[in-house]
Order: sequence, then C-alpha cells, then structure tokens
Amino acid sequence: MNIRFSVAFLLGFLFLIQGTDPSKCVHQENRHLISVRSLNANEQLAIAVDDDKKVTLSRGDAKEDMKSIRTLGYEEPFPQDFHFTSEIPKDQALISLRKQSCGRGGWTVWIALTVGIAKAEGLDAYRSYSFLRIFLDRPQGREVLAVNKFSEINRIIVDDINADGLPEIAVEYSEEGGSYTSWLRIWRIEPDGHIKPLSLDNLEKDLTFSDKVQAKLTYHGDANTYIQMEQRLIIDKTWHFIRNNYAWDEKAQQYRLTSTNRIEEKPF
Repeated sequence: MNIRFSVAFLLGFLFLIQGTDPSKCVHQENRHLISVRSLNANEQLAIAVDDDKKVTLSRGDAKEDMKSIRTLGYEEPFPQDFHFTSEIPKDQALISLRKQSCGRGGWTVWIALTVGIAKAEGLDAYRSYSFLRIFLDRPQGREVLAVNKFSEINRIIVDDINADGLPEIAVEYSEEGGSYTSWLRIWRIEPDGHIKPLSLDNLEKDLTFSDKVQAKLTYHGDANTYIQMEQRLIIDKTWHFIRNNYAWDEKAQQYRLTSTNRIEEKPF
C-alpha cells in the first residue's frame, strides 16, 4: 500500500474518531474553567478562559466536553499599580479595566468590568452577568466606591461627557429579561475622587408604553455630548419611533430635553 495514502487515511480516521474538522482550528482543549454552575442534574453552565485570553460562556453535559455558546470578551491582566486584585472574585473574569487619575488630588479611580455567573432575577436558574466595580486609591486610603450587577454591559465611557470640568463614568447596559431594552447609568467623579450618581429622571418621565427602548450617549466632542433615547411602538402594523435628545443642564444639574423626532415606518 502506498505510504502517503496510508498516512492520509490514518489522519483522516483519527479526525473522524475525534469528531474534529481538520480544516478548522478551535482551541477548546486549552480552556480552563473559572466558574461552573449546575443547571440541572446533567447540564452545566460555565465561564472559561483559553490560552488566547478569550472568555467564553459554555454549556453542556457534565460528563462531556463543554461547548462554547458565546464570547464574553477577553481577559485583561492586572497592572502593577492596581491594588484591588483581592476585590475581584476568583470565579469572575476581568474583561475591562479603566482608570481616571488626578495628579493634583493625588487619587486614582479604577473602573473594573468582570463577567460571572449568578442566579437570574426571580428565577431558580443561572445566567451570565456583568459586574461593575469602582475603586478609589488615594494617599488617605483605598475604598470600594460601588459594586453593581447588570444583565449585560454594552459600553463603558470614562470622559468629561458633560463638559463641566469633571470626568464622568457612563455605562450603557441591557435590562434584565429584555434584549430590546437598554439604559444608562452615569456617575460624576468629584474633585476628591468620590462619585455621585447623575439623575436621569427627565428621561424616565418621558417613557411611554413601547416594545423597545434604547438610551445611549451620542458623542460629538466637548460641550456637544447628549443622550439619545429611542422608543418604538407598533400600532396597526406601523412602527412609530420617538427619538428624544437630552443635553446636560449645568445650572439645573440634570439632563434637559432639547429635541424630539417622530418617524413612522411600515415594515409589513
């Protein structure tokens, strides 16, 4: 028998046994699990990190290999000047770490985003969540300023979004139980490094019944950043979109409605 043919046949047979496509390269064999929760007697949900630092949500039979069902991000290393490593749970993966420093005040605010598994709100089941932690490091000591759990964080912005001379921490996130709803949380970093939540009451009072709500920051440079809130209602097979823009009112210390656009579409 031809030797070249025999080798090719053997390799093909091995790939067939392993259930692996030789034309694809998937590094599942080098993953390590950092968090595992049982969904039922046979099925588990897990978060894994591979050699490329890719963080994935996996699911599968406890007796078989876990299958990746979603990429959650990429694991970030801990910088040497980050002194809050012990505050990050071992069963969560750090996928984003930002900082805002003030040389004059001598402080640094750290914003850490991790992903982990927790019990779903109101259900006896597990799912993945985003966890936001805000830390303050200053000569007087170190503090944990905030720990928040979100269904999923889509974007974190650390910038002077209100052009008031103070930086803000803005978080765009998806609401629990609804993939069609996203909202905002904003904190202002005060001159001493502590944080203060900014009110979004004016946005909330403009909410109407709708099947889709999205609130996000639209950035156009200094003094021209605003919040855009879009609502969608379906009436008589017609989509009705209401888009409100809100700008920061420094005197009132709140976001003020500046314009409204109404659009109708017939997708059916």
